[in-house]
Amino acid sequence: MWDAAPDQDYPPGQPDEQARTLTKTGVKARGWTDKMIRELLGEPDERRPNPRYSGRADYLLYLLERVEEAERTDAFFELLDQSERRKDRGAVAGAKTAEQRLAKIQAQIEAFDIVLPDLTPDELVLQSCASYNAWAVSNGLERKPITPRSDSQALTMVRVSFLLHATPGYRELFAKLWKQPGAAEARRRLNERIYQVIATTYPEFTVECERQNKRKLFPTPKQQAQRERMSVARRDAKREKRR
Repeated sequence: MWDAAPDQDYPPGQPDEQARTLTKTGVKARGWTDKMIRELLGEPDERRPNPRYSGRADYLLYLLERVEEAERTDAFFELLDQSERRKDRGAVAGAKTAEQRLAKIQAQIEAFDIVLPDLTPDELVLQSCASYNAWAVSNGLERKPITPRSDSQALTMVRVSFLLHATPGYRELFAKLWKQPGAAEARRRLNERIYQVIATTYPEFTVECERQNKRKLFPTPKQQAQRERMSVARRDAKREKRR
C-alpha cells in the first residue's frame, strides 16, 4: 500500500535491519494511529535503547512484514475510516467554533455605542492639533507641527483622526480585536461605523472620513511603505528610551 522506507528515528544499523522493521513513528507515518497500533499490532516485536539520548524511552520496533499484513485486513480499513471521520468532525467543529467567535465579535461591533467627544469647535481644533503633534513626536517622526493656523485640509485631517481615536471605548475595543484571529473585518467595520457617525455629526468632514476609511481599507503601496517606516521609527525610538 505504501512504499517502505528507512525510518528516520531508527538507530544506526545495517540497511537490511532498517528495511525489516519500523519504529512506532515510522508506523504512524504510514497513516496508523495509536489505537490502530494497539489493536492490530499489540506489543512491539523488539525494544531497543535510544542510542542518542540516555534516559529516553526505548525504540519500539515492529516487523515491516507484520505491519503490511495488518494493512491488508478489513479491520485496518475500518479503523482507518473511523480515524478519518474523527478528523473530519474535528475540522467541522473547529470551523464552527471559529464562525461562532467571529459572529460574537461582529455582534459586539454592531452593539458598540458610539458617542463622539463633546467639544466646542475651538476645543476640537486645539485638542486635535495637540494629539497629532504628540503622536508624531512619540513615533520619532520629523513632521511640521499642525496648529490652529495650519491650512484647512490639515486641520480637517487631524480633527477626523482625533474624533476617531478619542471616541470613548474605541481604543480598548480595537486593541482587544487586534489580539483575536480573524477579526480584521471587525476592525474595519468598527472604523467604518465611527467614520459614519463623524460624517453625520460633522457633514463638512464627510469627504475626509471617506478618504481616511478608504486609506485604512486599501492602503496604496506608498501608504504601506510609510506605515512600515513609521513602525521602524517607533521601534528605534523605544530602543533609544531604554538606553
